[in-house]
Amino acid sequence: MAKLKMKQNFIIFLIDHGIHAPTLKADLNDQELNFIDFKGYQLPVILMRFENLRMCTPSTVTQTELSKIASETAKMHKVLSEYPNKEVLRHSRLPAEEWAEKDEPKSAYEALTQSVHVEKFSKEQLERFSKIDTVMENYIKSNPPLLPQTETIIHADLSLEHAQLLPDGNVYFFDFTDRSWGAVSQELATFMTMLYQWEDISFEKWEELRQWLLDGYQTITPLTNNDLQAISQKALIRLLVANKYLAVLTKTTPSDHVVNWIRRGYELGDYICSRGRELSGGVNS
Repeated sequence: MAKLKMKQNFIIFLIDHGIHAPTLKADLNDQELNFIDFKGYQLPVILMRFENLRMCTPSTVTQTELSKIASETAKMHKVLSEYPNKEVLRHSRLPAEEWAEKDEPKSAYEALTQSVHVEKFSKEQLERFSKIDTVMENYIKSNPPLLPQTETIIHADLSLEHAQLLPDGNVYFFDFTDRSWGAVSQELATFMTMLYQWEDISFEKWEELRQWLLDGYQTITPLTNNDLQAISQKALIRLLVANKYLAVLTKTTPSDHVVNWIRRGYELGDYICSRGRELSGGVNS
């Protein structure tokens, strides 16, 4: 109950400060938070206004659209830096970081080899993934972020899926379940990895999208050299966490969607490691 009330207050704060987010609606009893009984369990229910949203995809999003999403993300970060209860989140950890530290399986590759999805990959692919996994881990350890980092409350799972467009062109943010205090470089890194993992695009296209995202964000808030340097390292962490999570998510039948997501994760990880220093400058070379 307390967590749901906190989430309500968080959403209301965003809306009151000009960020488009889910509008909470009262039920027939004039209650914004209610419960329904399901097989003896009291399940919380929150009603939200229906919105006619349009989701962009990496292959179809325009520069104008992605720049708008990026600039609105920067505005949201500025707003949330003034959130009155940010101390509650300041000492929390990103959900993905906590999950990644679980003892078993120890690595993304180990999770894959123990999953039902392993049969979908050839021996050659698995050998390549094993090598990439090691290279990614080594890059992460040898390239720690430089401090200080620009920090605020971040969405922590931001992507085109969670930043869709309203009919009037405004950006609508939703699903703040993983919200946490963190570095803006983490938010941007997460968004960048999702741009590649969502569907098959070329690295040339990914670099173009990546640059649109950075340029759009910096029309509102300039990124420091430390912020830019950290993005590659944080992107690799996100890729390994996502691959590890996805590998163990399905227990019975392999999913082509998950298999492709894992494959793209290793492809992008390999690419970032090969171009890490060039990408850290925030501009294409």
